[in-house]
Amino acid sequence: AKQNELKNELFRNKISVLQKEFPFLLKTHRSFLINPMHFLEWKRESSQTILILKPAITEITVSKTYKKVLLEKFVNPSE
Repeated sequence: AKQNELKNELFRNKISVLQKEFPFLLKTHRSFLINPMHFLEWKRESSQTILILKPAITEITVSKTYKKVLLEKFVNPSE
């Protein structure tokens, strides 16, 4: 695999287990984890909030449950 290639992997495992194994990944939806290093920008479409990931310009829907945490991470980073 190329270094700057965005990968889409399907895992047959609980997402909570993957979060423990890879704590740097962020949950955007009940069935999605993203690598924050690939964050590009936000997009609003009617009532939906969408994260756009680089380099392949992939759109991932953000659920209301995780929106606040993600906004804090990407809009007002504390680091």
